[in-house]
Amino acid sequence: MNYTRTASMCLRIAMRRVGGTSHIFSTSVSEQEMIKTLVDDLRDKDCSTVGTTLELHKPIAYGELDHLDSPQADAAHLEHVRTEVDSLFSRLPLPDDPMKTALEPSGREVAEQEGWDVLKEMVRERYHRSIALRAAEKARIEGVMKRYQQATDEPMEPDIPKGATSTEEAERIRRRIEHMKLEIAQLEKKLETADRFNN
Repeated sequence: MNYTRTASMCLRIAMRRVGGTSHIFSTSVSEQEMIKTLVDDLRDKDCSTVGTTLELHKPIAYGELDHLDSPQADAAHLEHVRTEVDSLFSRLPLPDDPMKTALEPSGREVAEQEGWDVLKEMVRERYHRSIALRAAEKARIEGVMKRYQQATDEPMEPDIPKGATSTEEAERIRRRIEHMKLEIAQLEKKLETADRFNN
């Protein structure tokens, strides 16, 4: 019978590692010490059933066939197993504050929460940056529109240089207006791109 494996399985079910240590329920009792104690108890109990001989008997092998004898034998074997398990678990040390230990997050849960916090902070920073860029772009477009409105509303006093005709001045004004319209269209396109990026 593999006593070390049996004791280790019981401890894995019952113990909870906290902070990456191998101490049971954060007490001073380590996993190795508890396994050694349980192995010694199992070996002593198993040897006591066969007297002083060095030959170890195999209770599991016999127990697997008990149910062929009678339901009473099967029930007795099940009760024996439960008693042995309860005895093993009763030897496990308990923490000073069981509720706090049970509710305390494990190392893996803490690492996952830290990762989510970093991700949320990155998303929040990106969102605020996009809002600032959108506000700056909107302010710039409003400034251009204001200048364009002032240029179209105010009466233009033609500054015709010497030797220039009124037709040349009108053509110059039209080119200026077309240039301003093109600039406004480009700014509106940038604003639409920023809106799609934010959404």
